[in-house]
Amino acid sequence: MCDKYFIDTNVGIAYTFFPDKFYPSVKEKIDNTEKALVWSSFTKYEFGQKFQEINDNIDDFFVEIQKVLANNEVYSYDFFERNVLRNTQDIEFDNHKKIKLLKFIWNSDKFNSMFP
Repeated sequence: MCDKYFIDTNVGIAYTFFPDKFYPSVKEKIDNTEKALVWSSFTKYEFGQKFQEINDNIDDFFVEIQKVLANNEVYSYDFFERNVLRNTQDIEFDNHKKIKLLKFIWNSDKFNSMFP
């Protein structure tokens, strides 16, 4: 019986970034295993490259969120989502992930405390 799991780049990315559609299943499997998780040096390199690319896109996405909040009165989630998505069309980050992040932000206590 094998006492290790070899993981590839996609597993590492899915576990790292919660908007990923595979995050829940990957998280559950990783969190509930007692086996060692290993990856090759190439996978580690590839993960680093992909991580930086996604992280840069998330940074750009949050800059645009700040611009929408600074330049508009935000009346509703729909208004918020529509304006952010319109301003982030050129960011290489699919809308499913953008919307998941926007809902997470919108529903957070800290975000809601900014609005009386």
